[in-house]
This record gives sequence, C-alpha cells and structure tokens, in this order.
Amino acid sequence: DIAAATGLTADQVDALVAELDIDSWQAAALPAGAVESGTVDGSYAGIDGTITTYDDPSVVTVTAMGQDITLAVPDSAQSYLPFLSYLG
Repeated sequence: DIAAATGLTADQVDALVAELDIDSWQAAALPAGAVESGTVDGSYAGIDGTITTYDDPSVVTVTAMGQDITLAVPDSAQSYLPFLSYLG
C-alpha cells in the first residue's frame, strides 16, 4: 500500500520497514502534555487497532483489544512515522 501511494519501489518500502527497527521499540510513559497529531486505523490477523501519533515523534500509542500501549520510537524510525497515513 505504501509503494502504491507514494511511488516508492517495493525494495525502498522494504528498506523503510527494516529501518523502523520495530523489535527495539519499548513500552514507555506518554510524556505530559503530548498532543495527538493523527491516528491510523487498521487490521492485522483479524485484530482491529489504532496507532496514534503525537507532536513528539518519540512516542506512539497502539490501541487494540481494549488496551492502549505507548511505545518509545527510536530516533532512526521517527522520520518514517508520516508514512503510517498511507496504510489506511
């Protein structure tokens, strides 16, 4: 979906996903005063969820199955967060 929406090649999208380094994301507290900048709804493996981004790109919140989990986003992945909007 990202390749189709952006004109990136499949290889570029694969590289982008690898640079997200999802395995290094860890649970974190939402910073006081964080302001939501957007949400993306989606479904994977039959589970509906929402990803919320903030004006502070160092965190995102994932909501699924009635739970909210805020995750710390590594510096190397923060510039890729705007691509989430192409997944909707």
